[in-house]
Amino acid sequence: MAIVGNSHHDPAAVFLTNAMGTLNVMAGVRQHRPKCRVLAVGSGDAYGRLDPSDLPVRETCPFRPVSP
Repeated sequence: MAIVGNSHHDPAAVFLTNAMGTLNVMAGVRQHRPKCRVLAVGSGDAYGRLDPSDLPVRETCPFRPVSP
């Protein structure tokens, strides 16, 4: 579920849908095509509001999301 507004109304449902959906995709790939790779794409929004001095963002930057 990628609509941020929905995450504010029911953050648990959005988390469950996204986490379990990803888990189910990975489990299916593991079972049926174990040599395949899965690319799980996220968003820069996971890092929250950043000061220009924080740029460029590195993967070691802590997560500070502003939405669920």
